[in-house]
Amino acid sequence: MAMGTPTCTEFKNEKATHRDDSNCCMRSNHTGVRSRYGGAALYQGSACRHDDDRRLGGLYVGFNAGGGSSRDRWTLVNGLNEGTTNAGGAAVGGQIGYRYQMNNWVFGVEAQGDWSSFNGNNRNLVVPTVTDRTRVNAFGLFTGQIGYSFTPNTLAYLKGGAAVTNDRYDTVTTGTNVLLSRANTTRWGGTVGVGLEYAFAPNWSVGVEYDHLFMGNKNLNFVNMAGGPVMTRRISEDIDIGLVKVNYKFGPGGMFAPMSGMGLGMGGMMGK
Repeated sequence: MAMGTPTCTEFKNEKATHRDDSNCCMRSNHTGVRSRYGGAALYQGSACRHDDDRRLGGLYVGFNAGGGSSRDRWTLVNGLNEGTTNAGGAAVGGQIGYRYQMNNWVFGVEAQGDWSSFNGNNRNLVVPTVTDRTRVNAFGLFTGQIGYSFTPNTLAYLKGGAAVTNDRYDTVTTGTNVLLSRANTTRWGGTVGVGLEYAFAPNWSVGVEYDHLFMGNKNLNFVNMAGGPVMTRRISEDIDIGLVKVNYKFGPGGMFAPMSGMGLGMGGMMGK
């Protein structure tokens, strides 16, 4: 047998104890590891390797659920601090993305959208008879990812990109909750996050993720119930989110790619 990596046809002529039907090659009496994240196999100590790394990774969709909190600092345009609302609640949504693996490194892009129920209020520090109220109705994330598959089934990754939120701000009378003024806005900012994902079955994975959203400052024009202008406030916003995510990858073989950084053993190189 020639030195180097044999083709699948050549390897079928070897003495074998197992056939991996998801690939065209046979596995010899050597330790093998196949990743559930990809559509190809590579075995340590054998000569079974897929020839087309372009198949690695792929398109996936999924859903997520979790919760988060928002901190919104209310300030009058003259700089007077009215206080900070701390809003919290649940989030549920979905994501779609694409990943590609180069050796053990994974690169990807993802778009995510969630409905949320982050609510909070705070008594106004300037006018205590007024209570400020914040609600985050929805958010979206548009991110790039870089990760490392440090076992065949496990991926750790960092992400970053753009974030968008849909917010509502109200002022109400303290104690009686009579609506005095309101402002609705869609604001853009940035996000960074970190996640850990595990492939529990071919094409399926589950993971946990933390994201921080930097939404910056925005001047908002509050109006009364008749739609008349009341005042302008500058409100800054930061959001923290924790999610459990489940993904399904289209196509055969798994979620990301094989552990192609593994070398070939001497048994696979020399033959019997």
